[in-house]
Amino acid sequence: MEWYADRALEMSSCHRNAAGIYGNLHIFFGLPAAILASVSGVSAFAKYSVTAGITAFIVSGLTGAMSFLNPSEKQQLHFEAANALDSWATKTYLLIKRSRASIIEVAEFINRWEGLMQERDQINKQCPLIPSWARSKLLRKFMKPFSYLQQ
Repeated sequence: MEWYADRALEMSSCHRNAAGIYGNLHIFFGLPAAILASVSGVSAFAKYSVTAGITAFIVSGLTGAMSFLNPSEKQQLHFEAANALDSWATKTYLLIKRSRASIIEVAEFINRWEGLMQERDQINKQCPLIPSWARSKLLRKFMKPFSYLQQ
């Protein structure tokens, strides 16, 4: 049972990594687009048509990429998924602690566990897919304390 809760926390961390990266894409694409748009406007008024055309073309590409990628929505979806998985893991750990302390009866434990597993299935259906780069970042983070063994 603890394996499920541990796995949920790992998935939550992956979703948080993905949300962080998608949040940074606004800066990566948005800031250059804003700067180049202003350069394009100034160039058009100053009668530098080649500069204005090139920068306008680049700005349209950057804003098109932003529209296609939609990083703000992806950031929000991954952040919500991470919160839902954290909440589920907390409920699972509490149920495990209550069962070990014999605070809860076996029949009630089984009913709650079945409810938690149904909730987990629902969360997994609603969660966006975790990008492979978010998983690899988490794996590197977990393996860092053992890096001395690979020398």
